[in-house]
Amino acid sequence: MIITAGIILLSIAGCVISYYFMAVSYGKMSPRQFFIPEFCRLDTGTCETLFSTREARIFGPSNAAIALCYYGLLVAATVTGWLDQKSIGSMFLLFSWISIVVSLYLGYRLLYKLKTSCTLCFASHGVNFLLSIFLFLRVKGM
Repeated sequence: MIITAGIILLSIAGCVISYYFMAVSYGKMSPRQFFIPEFCRLDTGTCETLFSTREARIFGPSNAAIALCYYGLLVAATVTGWLDQKSIGSMFLLFSWISIVVSLYLGYRLLYKLKTSCTLCFASHGVNFLLSIFLFLRVKGM
């Protein structure tokens, strides 16, 4: 039960972060929205410029769009019980490992190549890491 709740809550957090990234990158939302806590707001000129880098589109579409689909599908699979099927659970575990590799790459690029720090970027990397742990425990327990 705790693992299921963790997967759902982390996936929802990932959806919210990804939606915010997409909305800002496509100009549909200001990075300074009043309902976004100050520590989460994308800084104009630093975080916001990350959307124009090649790292923002590793696989073609924006990373945020891919992440939004991944997190949304993970919520749906968890809520409907599909995640209980060994093959589906294993597939999401594989995707979570890929997301960790991508997160490590993006974290490195952020800190050492782009020389910037983005709180929400690192929060999404943390979500990916924690989701991987929860998914591993879920699949292992099947």
